[in-house]
Amino acid sequence: MDFETLNRDINRVVVIGGKGFIGSEIIYKLKQKNISHLSISRKDIDLLDKSATLKLKNLLNENDAVVISSAVAPVKNNNMLTANIIMMDNICNVLLKKNVRKVLYVSSDAVYADKIYPLNEKSITNPISLHGIMHLTRELMLKEIKNIPISIIRPTLIYGKNDPHNGYGPNSFNRLLASKKNIKLFGKGEEQRDHIFVNDVAELSCKMIFEKFEGVINAATGQELSFHNLANKLLKLHNHCAEIEYLDRIGKMPHDGLRNFDPTKTSQVFPDFKYTSIDEGLLHLKGI
Repeated sequence: MDFETLNRDINRVVVIGGKGFIGSEIIYKLKQKNISHLSISRKDIDLLDKSATLKLKNLLNENDAVVISSAVAPVKNNNMLTANIIMMDNICNVLLKKNVRKVLYVSSDAVYADKIYPLNEKSITNPISLHGIMHLTRELMLKEIKNIPISIIRPTLIYGKNDPHNGYGPNSFNRLLASKKNIKLFGKGEEQRDHIFVNDVAELSCKMIFEKFEGVINAATGQELSFHNLANKLLKLHNHCAEIEYLDRIGKMPHDGLRNFDPTKTSQVFPDFKYTSIDEGLLHLKGI
């Protein structure tokens, strides 16, 4: 698909947070598609600094699409929450003055309340974590900007080689096995989660930028898997070079043990897009 023919009003894509885990993958996709782009990292603009608004205003053009993928994350305390709100406030102040073509915000499935049935884009947003509160607040701040089309992508647990957080799941399990260290599971690893390949998040983000779409898309495959089964898949890929250790669970099982999604909207809006299966994604993660 030729993305450049889908929205000729957009001359360039500006990625705020272009050096981050998701942002850098979006930049890579834009390069592959020969789309004009600008990556803005913290070295370029410190969004917590008073000078941020002027610097960002001078960099943006009216024919830009803006991707916001910059956050102090995961949010673990009130200071981090406050910092993220300040960052978004500075961005919003610029967007109110610069009439860019489109904005895509990279949010999180953490904005949703826990439910026993599959989540979709109409599910209740009632976050129970500071991280979820941060993303939902930022979404609401952006929605106050009425003159610019706003799209929001809400990924579930993302995996990929360059994950800086070494998140529990594919990323940390793969790195442990690469060092021939045991995988450590909480409880029996019985909780079920959906995992999405970072490449898919970037591809879906590009589609949301250039196709005539405005609104929310959950980036989730619809195929949940227990952490125990996930660990065994990676053990097999690493030729059983180590084993699983089971740790006593401290506190309540996250999301009551289940976090699943209905990906129908993705296929309806983007029928040519297919999520990477967990088996194929784990091969990429290991480098096969």
